[in-house]
Amino acid sequence: MSLLFRGLSGRKNDTQTKNNCRRGNPLGYKYASSNIKNKTRKNRESREAYSRASTINQTLEGVSMKSFQIDVIGQPVPQGSLRRTPYAVIHSNDEALRSWRNQLVVELVKNMPVDWDSENAPISVVADFRFARPNSHFGKKGLRPSAPKHKTTRCDLDKLIRACGDSLQEAYVVKDDSQIIQWMATKRWMRENEKPGVHLTILNQSPE
Repeated sequence: MSLLFRGLSGRKNDTQTKNNCRRGNPLGYKYASSNIKNKTRKNRESREAYSRASTINQTLEGVSMKSFQIDVIGQPVPQGSLRRTPYAVIHSNDEALRSWRNQLVVELVKNMPVDWDSENAPISVVADFRFARPNSHFGKKGLRPSAPKHKTTRCDLDKLIRACGDSLQEAYVVKDDSQIIQWMATKRWMRENEKPGVHLTILNQSPE
């Protein structure tokens, strides 16, 4: 049983749990197992975040450029199919999409540097979309072991990117979204203490 508690010494609750297990208390064992699983999951998430940051740094290594970042809180909305009305052709989720794109535009305009070149510059965008897990992923003791690691359900990543691309053009970060030469995008379940939304890093790759 000593192996079970390796690395957990020094905490009052863990010490008590160890004693419970020695006395044959099954609840103590379950608590310890849950504690270890939670720590393992947090360590894995930290490694994944570090890996994403390393990939971005390697991609941009040796490139001198201007950049800025925004973080928008809210449910990311995809820009997908169109539908015809008696008066116009609009997106099927027009109301939600308009609200989401307005949030993006406001933050882009507010954070864009004064000397930003919007005309012809080649632009790279790093997008990290965060989604809240459904209640079915959680049990009485927190996140279920069977909960999926990746968000492989809707929304489609390309449609999330499309909404951001048009917002960049609307905010005049780019004159035309064809100037965007690179997207590095992920969609994932939000981690503990995070809120749903998107973090965007916009990089101007014009030579200085």
